[in-house]
This record gives sequence, C-alpha cells and structure tokens, in this order.
Amino acid sequence: MGIMTRFVRLCKADIHGVMDQMEDKGLLLKQNLRDM
Repeated sequence: MGIMTRFVRLCKADIHGVMDQMEDKGLLLKQNLRDM
C-alpha cells in the first residue's frame, strides 16, 4: 500500500504543477494585454 500511496501523491503533485504553470501563463497574458 505504501508504494501506491506514494504513486498517487506523485500524480496529484504533477497535475497541480501543470495547472499552476497554465494559470501563470494565463495571468502573464492578461497582464501583458493590460499593459498595452
């Protein structure tokens, strides 16, 4: 069970990391549009 728990945690962390990157790009784009 320990290995499965670690694997699930790793997957969740990966998903959250990807979502954070997507949000950051969206915020940067909005900021650039505002600055124009």
